[in-house]
Amino acid sequence: MEYFRNLEETLKDVAPSNILNFDETNLTDDPGSSKCIFRRGVKYPERVLNSTKGAISLMFSVTANGSLLPIYVVYKAENLYSEWIQGGPRGTMYNRTRSGWFDSFVFEDYFNTTIMDWAKSLPVKKV
Repeated sequence: MEYFRNLEETLKDVAPSNILNFDETNLTDDPGSSKCIFRRGVKYPERVLNSTKGAISLMFSVTANGSLLPIYVVYKAENLYSEWIQGGPRGTMYNRTRSGWFDSFVFEDYFNTTIMDWAKSLPVKKV
């Protein structure tokens, strides 16, 4: 209950557009998966199997009023190839790690390029 009392006090007089939440999710190409994702309108989807178990992490940041900040994508790779960053949603940021998960370096880049840009654009209290 103490947490919620502190939260209530912290959020007091803060506009929903100034309250931000973010969460990371990971997508893998595990060949054991029975579900596949394809572009809308693909006539003949084919399941491509490989055993690399590649991973892509996505960080979503959303304000309490429903505004979505640019998505941050992290690939499991040694290098970030230009083909991987074409055609994504406007403003999307891209990076890569050996694991495909956020590490401290990538999280700091995400925070500085996405969260700090959002925070600097608001002159009043942010949470």
